[in-house]
Amino acid sequence: LGADGLITRRNGRRARLTLSRRPVPAYIPPAVCVVCPVSREILIHNQHPIVLEMHANCATKGILWEEAFDARFDGPHPEHLLRELVARRRNVCWILLACSAPIQRWFARAGVRAFVLGSCLPGVELPSIDIDYRAVGWHAAGTIIKHGHRHIGLFQPRRPLAGDLAAYEGFLSYVAKGSAHLSISTILVDANPAAFRTKLDRLAKSRQRPTVLFSNRLAYALSAM
Repeated sequence: LGADGLITRRNGRRARLTLSRRPVPAYIPPAVCVVCPVSREILIHNQHPIVLEMHANCATKGILWEEAFDARFDGPHPEHLLRELVARRRNVCWILLACSAPIQRWFARAGVRAFVLGSCLPGVELPSIDIDYRAVGWHAAGTIIKHGHRHIGLFQPRRPLAGDLAAYEGFLSYVAKGSAHLSISTILVDANPAAFRTKLDRLAKSRQRPTVLFSNRLAYALSAM
């Protein structure tokens, strides 16, 4: 009680109640902070619709909006950076956008309020919302086969997110249930445009040249076109 300032103690005297009121903590308004391991320009370029809608809703409700776009989060061990980021802010709901498994796992263990704008990776238990990418892949495979294609090219990022993996799994699941013989070529895509073009040229000259290409990401489809 003395350490908490509720009583005053002196040698040889009785303990006395502290009559002064304890200081009232300063009000900290609620805030949202978006954590993303890519540059903000990429987000704005893609005009992520859910993020833009959430930003507008927060503004109307008086909720502060912050952003932490930092490519350093994309390293294999972002724990130190994330710990510093969270320690500097209070009364925050963290929104994880396009985050890798190490980032998702750290927030799941940290015990702070966090929400995945996308899909949780295997082993991560956090609230999340996303498109059903497995259904997208399943539907794409059905449509492609229905149109008679037998040589298929799949674009897959070298460092896939949970949605990429789900779409890929849905696509292959549909293919596996069919009896038609198909050839599938997977094209790993990274940030190097020249390397991407080289892979496409090599694919176009192959004996089993794909007659259709499937991409879960708009940017890859536009680059290929």
